[in-house]
Amino acid sequence: MRRRAGRTAVIALQWLAATLAYASVVAHSSTALQDFVRPHIDSGFIFLGAFLLAGLLGVSVRSPAVLAITTFGMCLGAALGLGGLLYVPVWRGDALATVALKDYVTQQGLLVLLWSLIPASIGALAGALLAPSLRVREPAVDPFEALARPPWWEKRGQ
Repeated sequence: MRRRAGRTAVIALQWLAATLAYASVVAHSSTALQDFVRPHIDSGFIFLGAFLLAGLLGVSVRSPAVLAITTFGMCLGAALGLGGLLYVPVWRGDALATVALKDYVTQQGLLVLLWSLIPASIGALAGALLAPSLRVREPAVDPFEALARPPWWEKRGQ
């Protein structure tokens, strides 16, 4: 039971780290924030970041269902983070909450979510396929090895 809880905690921490890293990539790559966030990087890094971070999740998460959920959650968290960053002026009282602004925030969030799911899915699949060759293999245990060894009284004089 403890081992399962520990594994769940490790997966949750990996997901949180990947989500925060991807949200940072989205914030620095978004054209909507290019005048406010420095350094601004090219928008193509959104795709590269989704692919690489989902690939890392694919390497570390063994269950396909959990991998799908964590990959979608990573993309959703980054899209929500971008929406929150775009809506901050309204929360601070610096801008009015117009319908156009709300539509723009929703549009940007959905675009990031949907366009990042494609490379993230491919990256998660690639990571899951690559994972067995990267994991440490345990040596095979020979069930007859104990019978092949001489008893302790025969080894005592050596």
